[in-house]
Amino acid sequence: MGTVGREGHGGHDGHDGHGGEGDAKDEKNARIEAERRASWRRAEEAAAEVATWPWWKKGDRAPSSSGMPRPTAHERIIALLRERSYEKKRVTLASGRESDFFIDCKQTVLTAEGHRLVGVLMLDAIDSLLDGLPPCEAVAGVELGGCPLASAVALMSTMRTSAVRERPLDALYVRKEVKDHGSKRLVEGDKSLVPGTRVVLLEDVITTGASTLKAAEKLRGAGAAVVGVVALVDRQEGGAEAIRAAGFPLVSICTRSDFP
Repeated sequence: MGTVGREGHGGHDGHDGHGGEGDAKDEKNARIEAERRASWRRAEEAAAEVATWPWWKKGDRAPSSSGMPRPTAHERIIALLRERSYEKKRVTLASGRESDFFIDCKQTVLTAEGHRLVGVLMLDAIDSLLDGLPPCEAVAGVELGGCPLASAVALMSTMRTSAVRERPLDALYVRKEVKDHGSKRLVEGDKSLVPGTRVVLLEDVITTGASTLKAAEKLRGAGAAVVGVVALVDRQEGGAEAIRAAGFPLVSICTRSDFP
């Protein structure tokens, strides 16, 4: 609609002697916008076709004609996490706490299927999180497990728009520490940031919430406005409550109760 408004604005036809250069610039911008929107439409059509693929398909197995329901994306990500990421064993977590189970989400997320699943599920979670609020403009993944999440969501956002998301989302990576060489950045991709850029923070696993809150502070220091958090797994050990107490709305895709 914005393209139509620019082309028809004021009824100018370029023959009134005013701003021929400005008219040419307007026409160029309108053409770029039209091409961009056409590209998004083509991406959405491709995504709609991909969405019909059977998530459970393995090898040459064909879709069943028996009427057996196909697993949802949520059911499938839980199945993958149980198969590839969950282990029942004594471990010391990054928080220093002892636990009788461990979830290495990277083993799931870094598969091709897992990458697409988290892209779909987390993008939907962002839409739910921000329903009725101004849209976010970027997603940020916390090093290391959150980085592929941010990339997956950014890619999926080029294929799917929504009422609460006006354009694709850029990805940012939040480092734990400043590099001692090169750019020495805490936030990778920060050239996409302008003061006040609305960002949703993505985490693979939440335990105490400490790493999430530290990452939020780093993003604020880079000029971003953190508007919420989406987690793949909430271990239900107090982290969600700490994040919400700090003022950040939170949506979790899976929780401890989804695992044995």
